[in-house]
Amino acid sequence: MSTALPSLHSSYSGYRSDIDGLRAIAVLAVVIHHAFPLEFKSGYTGVDIFFVISGFLISSIIINSLERDSFSILEFYIRRVRRIFPALIVVMSTCYALGWFVLFSSEFSALGKHIAAGAAFVSNLVFWSEAGYFDKAADSKPLLHLWSLGIEEQFYIFWPLLLWAAYRTRFGFIYPTVLILSASFALSLYGVASKDDTALFFSPLTRSWELMLGGVLAWLIRNQANYPYIQAWLNRCQNINALLGFLAISAGLILLKGHHAYPGYRALLPVLGAFFLIAAGPAAWINKYFLSIRPVVWIGILSYPLYLWHWPLLSFSSIIQGEQPVGGVRGLAILISLLLAAATYRLVEKPMRFGSEYKYAKFFVLTGVMVAVGMTGYATFYNAGLGFRSANAGDNVSADQPADYSAKPGKVNFCSEILPQISHDQVVCQSLSELPDFMIVGDSHAGSFAAASRQMGLNALSISSPGCLPFTHYVTRFPVAMPGAMDCNFLARTALVAAQSLNSINTVVLVTRGPLYFSGRDFNRHADSRSGLEMYDAKSNQRLKGVDAEDAFVNGYSDIISQFIDMNKRVVFLTEWPELNFNPVSCVTRQIKPFQPRLNCEMDRAVVDSRQAIYHSLIDRIRAKNPRLSVYDSRSSFCVRNKCYAGFDGSIYYSDDNHLSAKGSERLLADFLRWLRADMNNAPGQAMAPVD
Repeated sequence: MSTALPSLHSSYSGYRSDIDGLRAIAVLAVVIHHAFPLEFKSGYTGVDIFFVISGFLISSIIINSLERDSFSILEFYIRRVRRIFPALIVVMSTCYALGWFVLFSSEFSALGKHIAAGAAFVSNLVFWSEAGYFDKAADSKPLLHLWSLGIEEQFYIFWPLLLWAAYRTRFGFIYPTVLILSASFALSLYGVASKDDTALFFSPLTRSWELMLGGVLAWLIRNQANYPYIQAWLNRCQNINALLGFLAISAGLILLKGHHAYPGYRALLPVLGAFFLIAAGPAAWINKYFLSIRPVVWIGILSYPLYLWHWPLLSFSSIIQGEQPVGGVRGLAILISLLLAAATYRLVEKPMRFGSEYKYAKFFVLTGVMVAVGMTGYATFYNAGLGFRSANAGDNVSADQPADYSAKPGKVNFCSEILPQISHDQVVCQSLSELPDFMIVGDSHAGSFAAASRQMGLNALSISSPGCLPFTHYVTRFPVAMPGAMDCNFLARTALVAAQSLNSINTVVLVTRGPLYFSGRDFNRHADSRSGLEMYDAKSNQRLKGVDAEDAFVNGYSDIISQFIDMNKRVVFLTEWPELNFNPVSCVTRQIKPFQPRLNCEMDRAVVDSRQAIYHSLIDRIRAKNPRLSVYDSRSSFCVRNKCYAGFDGSIYYSDDNHLSAKGSERLLADFLRWLRADMNNAPGQAMAPVD
């Protein structure tokens, strides 16, 4: 293979200022998007530009070394460590130090896990595993942005070996590379079709094609002399390539306004845009007179530390304030990020990255420090966030996190013994007794309510599944957070089997987060975030909208209620408690808190009633169809006159904007039991068991 290069790409393995300029476009897009997500919804595409750049530059280095027969896998990883580790160690260590003084135990434990994941470069896999119904808001995870670094480093585990093997076989580089690239892109398209947005976004298998396309470009430039048509394209169309690339990236930044079904085919805009701009070469007009100007290049040089710093500052600002800060604070965070990036580059990255002196010593020191940082993070996670820290002094938020309601330490789970005929993988089933008096059925809100019943010794069986309604003819699903149609029918089938099998059950309590179905989205989410649950016909798999969804809600509940009543069970519908339009953590005073906590931790009752209006009208219809149904309005436990409270007298009743904390759940259960005693005269023919 010829190694001669035309003048337009005369320094194949050398420095190109226009690529640093392209880095600047990518990092600024991401940073501005994170700071102002509602105003600039498409900036996340900057990550895809980074992937192409990284694939091109690393592949250029490897291919050049292979063709000179000087490639060393050890030297490759030494360079990667010196490039990636210094700034990453500083940022993760700073996050840990700040978290020590700011974060409560559950938050600090999560940070420890994410530091360990970042040190092992598996952040994307960890965040992938965390995504779902109970996933915390993105701005509560200071190291969430390390997912992209995880994908890059996972790619570079096998990429150098693939290139090395390709150059030593008769197949050469291009054929196996294009084959794997095509497979990765096809898998990305399959992820779009299967609607598994979380796996699609975080999986290295659905992202590898972006990096490999940069590698293909590196090979084309290196070997263009052997292919006249490629050489003609690279040398005669440089300005056309640059214009196409610029237009594609611009179109992506304007048109791609959501993370749904991404990357998939939608990522072709930023990916091909970066491909064509790099292919244009440094002499193309856009590359020379825009991407290569000094201020743009300077930001590109700082792009890596700027990317590392910006999100932790934005995230900690949100955590400390308890909600997204005002635009001025977010703008200040970006300015500070830029200053920290400049300092990190000059004082940390340059001394450790450049120069051949002590390169092996630097490699072993950096590796050792990274291992120590990762182990410290894991120890913090393993020890539940080190609860002895003074940062926990003001923590009034219960440790009863809703995601953990299915596993209460010290509680005995009889479900597998009393209901061996059901699958406990598809529902959360818990009971303190082999002969429960109550059965609580529903989604995660039923689970959190049941958690309090266990804590207070109520003789209850709980059967729940996040995001599910107990229907047999309809299914529910999150359009983004969960793949496909969950088998929510299994919830209804399990509840009916339990009610039929256990004669001791005399009361069935139905609990659901009903307003979510008819509001369009979560109450305390940004407009571009996960939307509300959707309802589908179980047979046709067609989404039900408007009146059809309302009718399905009424008919679905009426059907299962009538079946319980036919079994001579008393049925109580416990309505949804107030959802919050703010983060309840904003009601808590942290050890470091420059902002005042939310006064009285309250919201207007009219706002709550408005959100629940359709939902309560449907409950009225359900009760009209089932006269023996009892209804308990849980708003009475949290609302007084024209206000509803997320906390009172030093206790916080919520663990997020819709799930109750242990304190809130205990308050609701106590009120519910008092109401139940007064309402016992409405019970069906058999006597009620004591509720004390």
